[in-house]
Amino acid sequence: MNIKILSGCLKWCSWYCFENQLLSDPLQFGFKQISSCSHALFTFKTVVDHYVKCGSTVTASALDISKAFNKVDHYALRQVLMDKSLPRNFIGILFNWLTKCFACVRWGGAFCFWFPISAGE
Repeated sequence: MNIKILSGCLKWCSWYCFENQLLSDPLQFGFKQISSCSHALFTFKTVVDHYVKCGSTVTASALDISKAFNKVDHYALRQVLMDKSLPRNFIGILFNWLTKCFACVRWGGAFCFWFPISAGE
């Protein structure tokens, strides 16, 4: 099966079939259908502007969690999804996809050996 088709099916299922089981905090901006980084930046700027206009000093700190998914314990994630009563077939497909991914690098006409893509292990 084409990986883009599988990816699209999993994304559609997670958004539309399980939306009641996969609720997140309304202040989460990433990984949502109608929210993005620009929404988060707008909200941040609006809050900072409000406090600056009121004469307050604003101090901010940032945390780079760009590699956070690589640190996720897949077994703990599986348990959370099971606790939310997602169908076992869906969870199985997702975890087979996460744990059995392989890749190789092509440079010109040459290919390297296949290697596992390990994230969260």
